[in-house]
Amino acid sequence: MRLLALNASPRGKRSNSKIILGWMTEGWEKAGGGPVTQLDLVKGLENTLAGIAQAEAILIVFPLYTDFVPGLLKEVFDGLSLLPKKTLAGKRLACVVHSGFPESAQSEGVAAWLTRSANRLGLDYAGCLIKGGSEGFHIMPPQMTARMAELFRQAGMGLARAGSFPEKVQASLASPRTLGPGRRMVFRVMRLCGLSNFYWNSQLRSHGAFEKRFDSPYGPPA
Repeated sequence: MRLLALNASPRGKRSNSKIILGWMTEGWEKAGGGPVTQLDLVKGLENTLAGIAQAEAILIVFPLYTDFVPGLLKEVFDGLSLLPKKTLAGKRLACVVHSGFPESAQSEGVAAWLTRSANRLGLDYAGCLIKGGSEGFHIMPPQMTARMAELFRQAGMGLARAGSFPEKVQASLASPRTLGPGRRMVFRVMRLCGLSNFYWNSQLRSHGAFEKRFDSPYGPPA
């Protein structure tokens, strides 16, 4: 089965999505899943749609953006909706959404949207993995990500062999769904000390957006 492995992160090759996709395709290939074509969505919508047309299975890995898919990926789904349903018939779709939030409940809304979208497009939907706390994957040494890497490899193997993700792997990656009392207390202390947003504020400053962090472009006029 020909697999299109799509990195749908706006960061492209320097993304956590790229790393996760690499682990999963290792598992896919180890299980004898068939030829793999890897593609970064930042290379363009037309390349992506052409790749989907040629693939038998599509694996999309993306970061949670404002509780939804990145705009680049939404364009892909919009483009697919304009195609005749017979073009997508029989193609299998599997997704992975990850985020800097430690709890997986943050991503359940977009996972539900993916299920509805796949069904409306007539795709054979294999499900969606949810992983929280992924922001540091691209800077962590291999020994710190070894357990996560193995879980994602197992997910790739399950997709190749059974056409779906193993339930135990899904549950392990999605844990914790919500934060327990202890972790909530830690975050409260970090917030009081000004540490909870340290990393995110540094990202906003590096992109010249720190002064706009409280903007509400879709809210009522001030």
